[in-house]
Amino acid sequence: MDELLKRVDTFSNYRSRENEWSSLLASLQTLIPKDLHKSFSDSEKIDLESFSKTREYEIVVHTLCAFGKYSTYEKSERISSHNWVRSFQQFYYISLFTIKPQKIEFLHDFYSDYISLIDEESEFDFLSLMAENEPIFYRQIQPYDRIEAIREYISSQIEDRIREGRLIDEKNQNDDSEDEFVLSPSIEYDDWYSSTDNLLAFASGFYKITKNQSKEEIAEYEVLNDLFRYVTEPASKKKTEPKMTRQPEDSYWTVTKIFEDL
Repeated sequence: MDELLKRVDTFSNYRSRENEWSSLLASLQTLIPKDLHKSFSDSEKIDLESFSKTREYEIVVHTLCAFGKYSTYEKSERISSHNWVRSFQQFYYISLFTIKPQKIEFLHDFYSDYISLIDEESEFDFLSLMAENEPIFYRQIQPYDRIEAIREYISSQIEDRIREGRLIDEKNQNDDSEDEFVLSPSIEYDDWYSSTDNLLAFASGFYKITKNQSKEEIAEYEVLNDLFRYVTEPASKKKTEPKMTRQPEDSYWTVTKIFEDL
């Protein structure tokens, strides 16, 4: 047991990538009894009396403590904000199964390092985690301007997906036309479908948490949601078969005749 904990400490002193920490935190979840996961999922009520007396519990607490240290952040290779935010999500979820709430020492530095680089979805995930788990820190950073910037980003993305969806729908309506000059949309259907699916989920979560969606935002969201449901993949253009100048039964259509002059 002591040797295992030492290995965790050694790992936290390596120059580790953030995705390696994410993998380690994910493995911690397997140490938590399934009935506790289910209890939280069903009622968000957890009885930790038995689990807190186990070796697995000690490993969980020790590893969370190692991840939350400022020295861990200093010695980690910071490549993408997405992996760090995913690690934060894992950290706060696992912390629910500890008696004493666990904290992350380097939140200020993470936010100042990544605020100008982080993508909108990861930034909102981070701000949501802070609002729920670190309310004091959330008030300190006063992210209201950032939230409005994310709102504008979502609105712009919804407008783009609506425009593209209508182009795809227009092409569907012209698939049976003889007109060969119908413009194709600037995005493939599969790409549009995937990005729209992600955007609708992102926007829904954003509006649910911010709780101040305007009438215009509601209307635009519903338009895109309707397009997502009924716009289908364009049928591929039927290839026109080349016209034959001779019938297959003509004596010229034989291998012998083709090669006899060679």
